[in-house]
Amino acid sequence: MAYVEGGELTVLESDGSKRILAETAVSHSARTVAWSPDGRWLLYMTEPLQNQPGTYHIWESETGETLQLSRDVAGYPPDGETLSNHRWSPKGARILFEAPSDQSPKGIWVLDLNARRMWQISDQPVVNAAWVDDRQVLYAPMGEGEPLPSRLVNIGPPSQPHTGTVALSGPWSLAPDRHYAAGLEDHGAGDQRLRVIPLPGHAPLTVSSQPTGTVAVSPPLWSPDGRWIAYGAKAIESSPASETHTVVIDTNGVGGTRIIDAFTPQTWSPDSRLLTGPSCSDAGCGLAVAAVSYDLPGRLTGTARSLIDQGTESHLWSLAWSPGGAYLAYSLTGSDVDTEGVMLWDRTTGEHQVLLSGDEAHPLTDLQWSPDGCRLYVAQRRSSDQEAMPVESILALGPAWEDRWAIASGASSNGDASAEASEVAQGDRPQPCPVSPLIGRRLIAYYGTPLGPGLGVLGRNGLTTTLKLLKEQAQVYRDLDPNVETVPVFHMVTTIADDYAGPDGNYNHRVSHETIRPWIEGVEAAGGWAVLDIQPGRAELDEEIDLIEDLLMEPNVHLAVDPEFIVNAEEVPGEDLGRITGPQVNRVQARMERIGRATGRRKMLVIHQFDDRMIEQKDVILDYPFVELVWDADGFGTPGSKIADYEQYRAEAGFERGGFKLFYNYDDPLMTAEEVLGLEPPPALVIYQ
Repeated sequence: MAYVEGGELTVLESDGSKRILAETAVSHSARTVAWSPDGRWLLYMTEPLQNQPGTYHIWESETGETLQLSRDVAGYPPDGETLSNHRWSPKGARILFEAPSDQSPKGIWVLDLNARRMWQISDQPVVNAAWVDDRQVLYAPMGEGEPLPSRLVNIGPPSQPHTGTVALSGPWSLAPDRHYAAGLEDHGAGDQRLRVIPLPGHAPLTVSSQPTGTVAVSPPLWSPDGRWIAYGAKAIESSPASETHTVVIDTNGVGGTRIIDAFTPQTWSPDSRLLTGPSCSDAGCGLAVAAVSYDLPGRLTGTARSLIDQGTESHLWSLAWSPGGAYLAYSLTGSDVDTEGVMLWDRTTGEHQVLLSGDEAHPLTDLQWSPDGCRLYVAQRRSSDQEAMPVESILALGPAWEDRWAIASGASSNGDASAEASEVAQGDRPQPCPVSPLIGRRLIAYYGTPLGPGLGVLGRNGLTTTLKLLKEQAQVYRDLDPNVETVPVFHMVTTIADDYAGPDGNYNHRVSHETIRPWIEGVEAAGGWAVLDIQPGRAELDEEIDLIEDLLMEPNVHLAVDPEFIVNAEEVPGEDLGRITGPQVNRVQARMERIGRATGRRKMLVIHQFDDRMIEQKDVILDYPFVELVWDADGFGTPGSKIADYEQYRAEAGFERGGFKLFYNYDDPLMTAEEVLGLEPPPALVIYQ
């Protein structure tokens, strides 16, 4: 993380240590302090000193070398410090700069960092420019009176002739894969409609029909998967204060266009299923979310539902989805809202949580997630009559949501600080985000229950003998792959499904903590872990997790769920094949996430599967940052059928890590450890039953 404080440019390392890159006065504006996409380069600018022009610099994180562009780059233009609106190329080795239309140099310029060379690709002022790839740029020249068609150019060096003209003259945006450009096209009398144009080498798209008689009020917004495009619009004859609606079209052309009333699109969730933005009506404004998908008949479905009612005097400062799409963070202030500050919405549970209090005098802005979703960064500003509000402090929230870490100073220049910021420990390093417990490790597990041999190898012998046999099995894998830490695991079924109702009618019985505890302690003493497996029967998943939650709080205890034994009120475990849905998996993940955040450790969740019917709506499963989701290819049979299951699951949605189960008595033949390690990728969890 890079930030400017007191004229110093500081980089915060992942371990919380700080490095000062520049101790002279450093500017901090929209055109400076920007990382390349791969994090290798950092662009920044020093302020003018003693009537000297400011200077662009680029720091390379791998070598620590700093380039001064005016000194170290061939072809750097005179007065190059007036360049702005930088855009990194997709691979991060080139930068596109724009020059203001009223200054020299004009047009757009490209900097190649590997060649340390800069050159001009157009001497015309532009209204929009974007990288198509690392060799081509699409830009819209600024004409006199009428907009000019956009141009596609091979950047060289030196600049090559235009490779094409794109028939879009107004605002446009590129698809995430940069294969298409979408713009709003005039159809006379102010009527505007979306047009999608393929870039060279790509086939045209068939988009759904659009409403007529509207004028766009926001630019095209592509969903991350490139399927949907949303834009805000109003009726041509409407008043300035009338409602904005959102138009969502399908670039696959499968069904009709969706109109979402009283809603303005602002950001998509990472999985392209939710569209978020302000929703305003006569009753006031709020933050709303719209679900976007197609139902079976092929109709676009989903309506906007309010997440919060902001009121008429409130201000929504910032929105940020977590990288895996499980959380939406937002910040707001206002006299008619119940809570001000940074809020967190859990998409699965629907719960809102206050992360950091704020007010109109100290608004919280610029929400940004760490790439792993572990931590949220917030800028606290001081209200000002000027357009740019000074940053008072930068705070880090997490890993536990109760954590507050001051990255930069928590006080303003006059010594004032908000009450919330004054409670943050100054100068302390943020706690590191925990890494995946499965990185560099392989788990070798014995499956069963301590109650007896009915479910598997675990339970056929006492604790001491079982542990001895498990160590011997683990050693086989350790010898074959010595560079990976091999961990012995007791995979214990603690809620066991029954084919009879029992006194509570749940078709299960539970193993007591007094029975489980010695086995957890025994395997931990041998450097191993425990996985507690639940087969709910007709009971609710939450009910069974409640019974073992205190054990799951322990560092080396994790959870497994067996959908085979999750049945409805008319079914019987063992007679009917159970199932779990994607939303149910998300709810279990949300619980494990809370445990992980509270303990500062990522938790493993194992889901068993051997039949496609066992997992419904797999494609809606989210990525919770503190949960390592392991899909276990369960079921006995021949090596070919078992391997086919594993390869299928690894290609499906929600796959993070692979698990593989082997049956000593039922597999025909039992696969060897060498064959198991030959799977791609090799399983992180190998279970013997």
